[in-house]
Amino acid sequence: MFVASSCRGRCACPSCHEKRALERASWVAQHVCTDVTHRQFAFTIPKRLRLCFRDDRRFWGALYQAAWRTVCTVYEATGGRPAGVPGMVGASQTFGDLIHWHPNIHALVSEGVFLPDGTFVPLPKLAIEPFLKLWEQEAFALLQAVDV
Repeated sequence: MFVASSCRGRCACPSCHEKRALERASWVAQHVCTDVTHRQFAFTIPKRLRLCFRDDRRFWGALYQAAWRTVCTVYEATGGRPAGVPGMVGASQTFGDLIHWHPNIHALVSEGVFLPDGTFVPLPKLAIEPFLKLWEQEAFALLQAVDV
C-alpha cells in the first residue's frame, strides 16, 4: 500500500514534522524569549555511548540537567555573577540526518545572565571549548552515576 509523505497518520512525515517545529519555534519566540541576544547549542552524546540512551528514558531528564549545569557553570565562571541565571530553552532530538539513533539536545541560550531584579547582563562572545570540556565531564559523570 502506498502512503503519501505529507499524510498526518503515519508518524514520521517530514512535512508534518516541519510544520509542527515551525509553529513551536514561533510560539517560543513570541511567548518565552525576551528581546536579548541568544545562541544555539547542540549537546550531543559520543557514538559509543548513544545506545545507553535508547532503551532507558530516565536518562533524558538527567541529560537536560547536565546541559543546564554546563551552561550555568561556564557563564558563572566567565561573568563573575553567581546570582545571575541564563535563559535556556531545550528540545530533545533522537535522530540524525540519516534517521539513525542520535540522541541530542538543542538549546537556545541567552548570551548573558538575568539578575534577581530582572536586569539582563550581557556576556562577551564565549569560546566553545569550555562548554565542550564541561559537557563531556557532565555526560560521563551521568553515565557513571547511573551504573550502565
